[in-house]
Amino acid sequence: MLQTSTAGQDGPVLTMTRVFKAPRTRVFEAFADADSLEQWLSPTGYTCTAVADFRIGGTFAVTMRSPDNVLSTVRGTYRAIDPPERLVFSWRWDPGRGFPDIESEVEIVLTARGAATEMTMTHRGLGSDEASTRHSRGWTMSFEKLAAYVEGAARAAPPAGG
Repeated sequence: MLQTSTAGQDGPVLTMTRVFKAPRTRVFEAFADADSLEQWLSPTGYTCTAVADFRIGGTFAVTMRSPDNVLSTVRGTYRAIDPPERLVFSWRWDPGRGFPDIESEVEIVLTARGAATEMTMTHRGLGSDEASTRHSRGWTMSFEKLAAYVEGAARAAPPAGG
């Protein structure tokens, strides 16, 4: 996985690129409903519950439960949905877990690479280097789980377009 962090107007900008051995329609769909989000959108060792109204202006909430039973909830609003290539949503943690009380923005861009998909995730407006570092660790672990989820499903299903 390629990762960069640059300075932006609203603090660090975290960019991560990863290739998944799955069609981009499958990777895009993993972001599109609560059941899918629950399979991968949390760090290693965590579980989560999610609700999602996947439409522009719709909202989502993901509550992550740590191994020591601490809950953290992130919420957002879908700002752009262009299947199967692009998704933009806001990202704001509920108070109490040490993240700045700010709304940041996540952009997901998916590019077909034969039977694989290259995903570039850009997280803007993180507020501080510490928040960028924490999000980098969390996204890295979540993307490991995402790979297992989409690549496992890709092996179990016939090839799809994308």
